Amino acid sequence: ANLAADFPTTAGYNLAELHKEGGESAPILDSKGNVTGHKAVTVTSFIAVEPSVISQFLALAGPITIGAPYNERVTADNLQERIHYYQLTNAGRKVGTTVGSGDTVSSANKRFTALIAKAIQARIKTLPKEVLLQYLSQLVDDLHTKDIQIAFSDPKAENFLRNYQISSEMYLGSADALAINNTNISGNKASQYLHEGITDQVQLDRQGGATHNLTIDYTWAPPPIQDGTIADEVYNVLYNADSYNNFGLFYRQYTRVYTAAQPREQGATGWQFGGVDHFISDVPSRGMLGAYYILQGDATTHPVSWSVPKVTLSWYVPNVYKPGKTYELHFGRQAGTSQSLSVTVSPPTCTKGAAHAFTRDLVTTDVTFTLPVAAC
Repeated sequence: ANLAADFPTTAGYNLAELHKEGGESAPILDSKGNVTGHKAVTVTSFIAVEPSVISQFLALAGPITIGAPYNERVTADNLQERIHYYQLTNAGRKVGTTVGSGDTVSSANKRFTALIAKAIQARIKTLPKEVLLQYLSQLVDDLHTKDIQIAFSDPKAENFLRNYQISSEMYLGSADALAINNTNISGNKASQYLHEGITDQVQLDRQGGATHNLTIDYTWAPPPIQDGTIADEVYNVLYNADSYNNFGLFYRQYTRVYTAAQPREQGATGWQFGGVDHFISDVPSRGMLGAYYILQGDATTHPVSWSVPKVTLSWYVPNVYKPGKTYELHFGRQAGTSQSLSVTVSPPTCTKGAAHAFTRDLVTTDVTFTLPVAAC
């Protein structure tokens, strides 16, 4: 679901794969709700929902109880942790296998998740109208924060989303731009514990170009793992960790830094495998610099300690503003991430103007920073 930083592009990839594998079908139900067959349909939209949206519902409607063999009380606070436990850990998976082969709710690994979905559907039917309206209001906000993302194959429907600025598209204009897209390639659920502190120092020049000096300070705060050599302890925290790699005490991501067009890299520190290794963007009219980032745990300490290096990247982009006019920097938030942002823009030295700082303690939406710039 993160093949492209631009959500409509990702949706297109997913719809194409669904079509190739013959997955475009819908169940036929009898009067009692039993599945009696399937019929072919044409899928025209793709929707991605962050777990926080379900947590919002539980916070409003109250906890739900999942019966035997789980006997769990699922709340807004423990939703993700319980789903990961029963779906991805050795101990949790065993619980699902005790139900028996006659159970048709879902596979053993995902039965708990399927039961939560059924319970939520049943709860929705009993909620008072005022609670439902309150939840609908939250869903509208979720479209703006990208906790819900929608894409349509119909251009008219997609334009409707675009007009209301809820299409989750990347900025494609000629002004300056920045977006940081992290792809978890470690095979575990470790990215949920990662916070990104982004600092960007921007120096404008008299020709209309901008030099960026970017620093990313990651904060890594998983629950404590007492002994990193015991597989189940690692699995219960990181879930589905790779036992062949120091019992999964790694988090690997590929970071794509999207810039304005034609970036010229000037330096990078802290990245693995030689630093920036990719310079071809998959988004039209945007530049991209890609590199690997790896966190590693030390299994010999109790609890396990983590190495969290700071990374830097600098680049220059030409023609991102007109001298004497307004400079714009468009920042695109990646859905589902925890990011803070500090941007300082310094005008050309020839203007003797003062630098201007923009900060966001927590980035919840795409944001545009503007600064009038005097001509030299």
